[in-house]
Amino acid sequence: MGRNNPIRIVDETGRIVLPADVSKEMRWEQETPVEIWYNIVEDEIIVKRHRDTCIHCGGEKNLKEFRKKNICSSCCNKISKI
Repeated sequence: MGRNNPIRIVDETGRIVLPADVSKEMRWEQETPVEIWYNIVEDEIIVKRHRDTCIHCGGEKNLKEFRKKNICSSCCNKISKI
């Protein structure tokens, strides 16, 4: 990964622009959903691609949406047996 100049300036609205080579290397197209996490203690921000996951087990396969939450078929089957 190219790191020609890792320093970016926060603009007046609080935005930081990702370098184009980073977006390209990560294969992030326009409109790619990302999650932004911050750690005040370590003074760091983590940006990662958002992935839909099951609210119960964290699985990413066979997801169904129920009341705006994702649940996988395996957890759905287990819940139906309660």
